[in-house]
Order: sequence, then structure tokens, then C-alpha cells
Amino acid sequence: MIARDVAYFAAEMGVYTAVVVTGWRHHPAAGIAAVLAMAVWWGALHSPRAPIHLPAPIDLALRLTWFGIGAACLGRLTVDS
Repeated sequence: MIARDVAYFAAEMGVYTAVVVTGWRHHPAAGIAAVLAMAVWWGALHSPRAPIHLPAPIDLALRLTWFGIGAACLGRLTVDS
């Protein structure tokens, strides 16, 4: 259970990093706003203490979307480099 939690946390930090760097390359305010929006989304819907509890299929779809945004930002960074 601990290894899964660590891997999940590392993936979450990777998404934040990709989002902030991608946004920052356009404008520093865009990077900050993007990572704050992602953090609010995660905190409100997916964190262990989230105030909103979604049905499992919707939760899974939104988690896939959230991580997909991170993957798209990472892809954008590799193309721009």
C-alpha cells in the first residue's frame, strides 16, 4: 500500500511540474494559474480528504483526464525543446 501511495504522489508531482513549466513558458502568470487550478481540482475531487465524493466511474474518468492533461503538457515540452 505504501509503494502505491508513493508512486501516486510522484505522478501527481510530475503533473504539477509539467503543467507549471508549460504554462510558465507562455507567461509566468499562466504557469501559476494553471498549477493552482489543477491543485484545486485535485484537492476538491480526488484527495483523500476531498469534500466532494464522486461515483467511481466519474472519479476514474476525471482522474484520467487530470493525468492526461499532465501527459499532454509533458508532450508539449518535448516538442518545444
